[in-house]
Amino acid sequence: IIKAEEGAAAGKLIDDAVSEISRIADSLKSEASRLKSQQSQADAVLRLHYEAAWCYRALADAHVQKLQLQALQKVLGNIRNVAPNQPLPALSPPEIALSAIPLQAGEKAAREQYETIIAAAPSSTMGVRARVELAELQHQRGENDAALEGLASALEDTPPAELSERIHLRIAACLLA
Repeated sequence: IIKAEEGAAAGKLIDDAVSEISRIADSLKSEASRLKSQQSQADAVLRLHYEAAWCYRALADAHVQKLQLQALQKVLGNIRNVAPNQPLPALSPPEIALSAIPLQAGEKAAREQYETIIAAAPSSTMGVRARVELAELQHQRGENDAALEGLASALEDTPPAELSERIHLRIAACLLA
């Protein structure tokens, strides 16, 4: 069992890390905007957007987990209110579905970064990779039609074998959902 002080200290460390990741993501995005006008830096700009997208995905994951934990605490609080003088039975905590949590700012920002890459270089390996990863985000949110559309267009650009296998797996996951 975690003591309240330990939980608060851990929460502060997590909040500090989230703030630092946010600062890094914004910095990457700013640097990409600064270099955008330099044609010789086109690959670097795509890479900066790609790295920013991953930072925003990490932020989104942290925010989603925090909201899931809050929802879980609310459920456990409701159980305690039903029988306040009784010890809680050993329960498996319910899983809080991602669909119960609204799209987070980090998820939106990651999607924007992927869309920027796709618009700038749709047929490049980085563009194909961005479409695959955007489709993964869409699939996680149950947006399977949009994910399938992106994956199909990624296959049209004859991606490298490693990406092609990943695309086929994602298509199967979307069709099974």
